[in-house]
Amino acid sequence: MNFRAGEECNILCFGVGEAISDIGVVKLLPDGSQEAVPSADKAEIGNTHDHFRTIMWKFQAGNGSRNNEGITTFQCTAYDETNGKEVSCLVDVVVLLEDGFDEERSNVTIEEEYMEPSIKIVTFNCAVYGRPIPEVTFTSGTSYIFNMDSYEPDTLIRTGPDRAVATKTLLLDLEHLRDYGYRLYDEDTMPSCEFRSAFHGRYLEHTFEIPDLGLEI
Repeated sequence: MNFRAGEECNILCFGVGEAISDIGVVKLLPDGSQEAVPSADKAEIGNTHDHFRTIMWKFQAGNGSRNNEGITTFQCTAYDETNGKEVSCLVDVVVLLEDGFDEERSNVTIEEEYMEPSIKIVTFNCAVYGRPIPEVTFTSGTSYIFNMDSYEPDTLIRTGPDRAVATKTLLLDLEHLRDYGYRLYDEDTMPSCEFRSAFHGRYLEHTFEIPDLGLEI
């Protein structure tokens, strides 16, 4: 479950079966210890078809109630005292941080292939921030020049807390492209990177500015 800092929510666990005698919840702290959940409220519901116990508690997402990944973990446990058994499940709540692109660090770098100067190594760097780290994909735009076999990043490097850089690298043989008449036109859409924002609930996109390749019209 994902919530923004400051939001309050109700979390519910339930166990099904007549053998369940009790149900409880604790919060698991980053140091491995447990903490009681005072707001937890239990209920028992039964009918001719099902029998289950529930426990519900309030949680307010906040930066002080989580580990370094922004996750608060609760453990729900259903008890069968008659048979001396218990079963547990974990509930992870992620405190979201605003996500987006680091425009200053999102760029395109071009290097020459050492043995073939006409071949350029073009790397698209997509710098992002947020919690959870955005899942970036790349698009090649409308020009065949930047055709990508896959839209997944070649690498995703964590550069700090809640920050990362996704990269995509292409090899462009400029001599080959010129010989076969490939050009970049003003109306061409340039490559971009994008992700669906968990914080804003919509897709965000960064369009790259391409340095001069000598293929422009």
